[in-house]
Amino acid sequence: MFFANYVINCFIGSGSGQATAVMPVMVPLADLAGVTRQVACQAFQFGDGLCNSASPTGTALMAVLGVGGISYGKYIERMWPLFILQMVFACIGLAILQSIGWTGL
Repeated sequence: MFFANYVINCFIGSGSGQATAVMPVMVPLADLAGVTRQVACQAFQFGDGLCNSASPTGTALMAVLGVGGISYGKYIERMWPLFILQMVFACIGLAILQSIGWTGL
């Protein structure tokens, strides 16, 4: 779910628009897979948030890079190890949340 949301965020830039398009499909899939709805929502949040820091379609990222005078290629070249590390931590966090049966309470 995390990786699917990460990819979908490249095509649907709006967080609320992405939630409207994705969550009606992801929630039943989470129920069938035995994943709590809160963990499914957290996977959506991680996928959306982490993609916003690397996606070339993100307007805020492109604006900041433009103001700073940094090319997107140079930014990705320097930041990809951090992106990978963040993805690993997100996956570990989701695994921990699912293993403890997190319900958000």
